[in-house]
This record gives sequence, structure tokens and C-alpha cells, in this order.
Amino acid sequence: MKLIGKKIILNTISHKNLEELRRIRFKTNVVKFFHGKRYQTKKGQIHWYKNIKKCKSHIYLTSYEKKSKRIIGLLNAKISIINKNAQVGWYFDIEKKQNNLYAESVIIFLDHLFNKFDLIKVYSDVLSFNQKAIKFNNNIGFVIEGETLQHYYYFKKYVNAKFVALYKHTFYKKNKKILKFLNS
Repeated sequence: MKLIGKKIILNTISHKNLEELRRIRFKTNVVKFFHGKRYQTKKGQIHWYKNIKKCKSHIYLTSYEKKSKRIIGLLNAKISIINKNAQVGWYFDIEKKQNNLYAESVIIFLDHLFNKFDLIKVYSDVLSFNQKAIKFNNNIGFVIEGETLQHYYYFKKYVNAKFVALYKHTFYKKNKKILKFLNS
């Protein structure tokens, strides 16, 4: 699967990308927002990749910057066709000035999920102290549906998680101009 935007390309994850994705995920500025340190080793990453290739309800896409062909992140979704929803997540290796690549990747990904699978909702959880992610999610239409106290054991203490959701009608209403630009 390949999704093409103005400045990014989303492509199905490949074994060739594993080491670069592992490097991005475990950079200090990225890993601090994860609630688990799974697949830290090269061997663990290969095991993870073999398992996700077997699972048909999961989508994993690598995001590339068109100009440099550089991998900037990974997006994923666990789709429930019966419930018409998907649990989503993503991580990126992007400096502040390149946030537009991050946003373009996420918006193209969400547009694809809502259209291809006729979903009514996507959802995720975010560590409560990750204000940057909460603000970004809010800007594209996610709403906070609740908070679970002491939900994850994180660096030797328990932390809260906010549960966020984005509904199809809200996504298209809030991102109409951006999608029109990306699809032109």
C-alpha cells in the first residue's frame, strides 16, 4: 500500500526499514512518550515484524519525506470492522520546524482509514503529561473521552493516560481545507 501526499509518502512497513525505525523509536526525544520499551533489541524488532505481518487487522505504514527519501516515522492502526473503529498510534523523528510533515502524515493516514474501512471513529491513549501530543490531537479534532489514573508503569512510577477519540464527521469538518489542499 502506498499513500502519496504533497511532501510525504506513506508505504507499507518493510524489513529493510526496521533498523531505522528502531533507531527513531528509541531516541531520547521519542521514547520518553512511550509507556513500554518493547522491541529494543534488533532481534526483538525482527520478532515484532514477523508477528505483525501475520495479523490482517493491523496496518503499519512508514512515513518518508519525499524530498530526502528519509524515514520520519511509523503510523499504525488496529482495525475492528465489526465495531467500525480503529486503535491508532504513531511516532515521528521530527524537529519543531518540520511539524508539517508529521501533520500531513497523520491526516493522510486518518483519511485513508476513514474512507477505506468506513470507520466512524479512531481512538488512542496518550500519556497525560504529553501535552504536545494532546494539543496536536486536539487540533485535528480528537476529543478527550476520559482519563485513567495510574494506568501505566513508566520509569519506576505509575502515570495517568488520557483516552482520546476522533469521529469521522469531526475529522472532515475540522480538516476540510487541509484535505482539499493535499488532494489537489
